[in-house]
Amino acid sequence: MKFKIAAAAIAMTAVIAGSFFMVRSSGKEAITASDNSTTTDWRVPQLEASGISIPESTQTSSLATDAETSDMTSTSSTDKTSQDTSKSNTSLQPGSPTTTRPSSTDTKTTTGNTTRPNQTTDKTVTTTRPTSSNPTTRPPLPTPINQTDGGPVKAPQCGAYWGAYVNSPSRTGGSSAPDKLRALQIVENKSGRTFDLDHQFYRWDDFLGTGSSSYHIDNYIKPTINQGRIPFISWKPVMKNNDNISWASIANGSRDNVIREKARKVKSIGSPVILVFGHEADSRIGAFQPGKTEGGHVKTDAGSAQDFANAYRHVHNVFRAEGVTNVSWAWVMTRAPFTATGERAADNLYPGNEYVDIVGIDPYNFFHGGRNWAEMDDLMQGFTNWNETRKTNKPWMIAEWGSVEDPNQTGRKAQWLRNAADYFESEPRLKYITHFDSYPEYNWKIDTSPSSEAAWREISNRPYFKQAC
Repeated sequence: MKFKIAAAAIAMTAVIAGSFFMVRSSGKEAITASDNSTTTDWRVPQLEASGISIPESTQTSSLATDAETSDMTSTSSTDKTSQDTSKSNTSLQPGSPTTTRPSSTDTKTTTGNTTRPNQTTDKTVTTTRPTSSNPTTRPPLPTPINQTDGGPVKAPQCGAYWGAYVNSPSRTGGSSAPDKLRALQIVENKSGRTFDLDHQFYRWDDFLGTGSSSYHIDNYIKPTINQGRIPFISWKPVMKNNDNISWASIANGSRDNVIREKARKVKSIGSPVILVFGHEADSRIGAFQPGKTEGGHVKTDAGSAQDFANAYRHVHNVFRAEGVTNVSWAWVMTRAPFTATGERAADNLYPGNEYVDIVGIDPYNFFHGGRNWAEMDDLMQGFTNWNETRKTNKPWMIAEWGSVEDPNQTGRKAQWLRNAADYFESEPRLKYITHFDSYPEYNWKIDTSPSSEAAWREISNRPYFKQAC
């Protein structure tokens, strides 16, 4: 009798255990966010099925860390020296360079009325996630983009990178490396966040310093990386005195000693950067009359559109020969070539898909000299049509943008900024955005009025521009 009772007890235990196992295998498992244990990310099989390879190190996630961190990225614990301190962006492309954005395990604070999703709190949060054995109950994921898009600085899976070029003299009165960093931080403080992208311009003869000097890299590029930004560098083949460098002389190899020197400097940065060669090259075609002098120098055109395309390809090839693998190659023009015919048409200036990772444009609302007030969707129409016709299939960049104030309508620029941000959020191909905070001829600055500054701060802190999924 005792034997029968024991056997029945053993059988009952087995049935209960088996039922528990079946429930765990086919149902949902509860995960407590305050538990310091790790769990395999249930989204890994779905992502791999979409053609995205997830490194083993990212397939488990510590649920005690910042819940804002995307499950498709790995996070470092390096603190930033500014207000927005918990972003990371790790490439998921096998064998490609990895960009790790500094982050923090501190919870985010919200700015204005903007609420960041998935914030952690002091309370224990229980999240129910379906297991990979029951795919029909999974919530939908954003459509994965091609992870090869954008080169080493990968286009973000969700949202877009946000940043600016900040004119240092107009903010600090100086142009040294510390002045530049301080100017950028002034604008970031007004924005309520650290930027993703730090846009800087260099001329042919001052690109990252001359000769063997590493001043610019050590005193500006690396510090901005350490503060959590991705360098976005525009290298113009124009001398400090505004003389054009002949594109033909670049294409035929006559300038290779300079190009190789600059390539080695970019390589020495050791982190992914975005590089635009010949930013707004269309504006250098037919820019000067033959023999015209300025400041004692004879001004000449840079060459034809075909000369530029050849020069772009040659610079790209020299960098590749020097073993440079940390550059995302961007191609950026004004609005004009995308609706032009003849010499300045975009097709003539484009070096080809195999040489370009990112395609870009500089749209501005000038509202000057008889020009009508222009909203961002209208400014982008030619560029959009060209990309769809050309089928570049590249992520988009807005490398410069801005609006002037309307002197007759207070708050019009503020609304323009909000409308532009709405457009950005509606265009999934747009992945890199940097404002032009300068006052060369028109005042594009973010704080031309209290209303425009408030609008800028609001849009800068939208979750979309912090790559929130």
